Amino acid sequence: METTQVIKKQHQSSHCKLQRNEYVGSYQIEEPLGKGRFSIVWGAKYGMKKVAIKVYRRGGNNEDFFSNEISILTRIADYAKETQTQPDNLIGYIGTLAHVAVSNGARIHPCIVFEWGGESLSGLLKFCIREYSQG
Repeated sequence: METTQVIKKQHQSSHCKLQRNEYVGSYQIEEPLGKGRFSIVWGAKYGMKKVAIKVYRRGGNNEDFFSNEISILTRIADYAKETQTQPDNLIGYIGTLAHVAVSNGARIHPCIVFEWGGESLSGLLKFCIREYSQG
C-alpha cells in the first residue's frame, strides 16, 4: 500500500454516515441532532414514536466509552426498578443495538436508543442566547 493511501485511510471518518429514511434496526432515521467526538445522535422513529439514537464511532477506545455508558445507564435503570421511581432529570434509556454499515466494507457501530427528549441542546442554547442575551 502506498504512503498516500495509508494517510488517506487513517484520516477517513469512523462516524457512521446515515441518510434520512435509512433504518438502524427497526428505527427510521429522520435527522442528525448532534455530533461529538465519540458519536452522532440521530432523531428517529419507531412507528409513530420518536426516539434518539446515539451511534458510536468504530475503532479506538470508542467501545470502552460505549461499555462505560451502558454500565452507567444499566445502574440507573436498576435503581429506578428497585425504587420504582424514574429520575425526572434524565432522558429514558430504551436499549442498545448494533448497526452494520455495509458500504465500503462491513463496519459495526454500537448504538444506544433513548426516549425522545425534544429538540437538540444546540437549538435550545441558540434560542436562549437569542432571546435572553439582550439586556
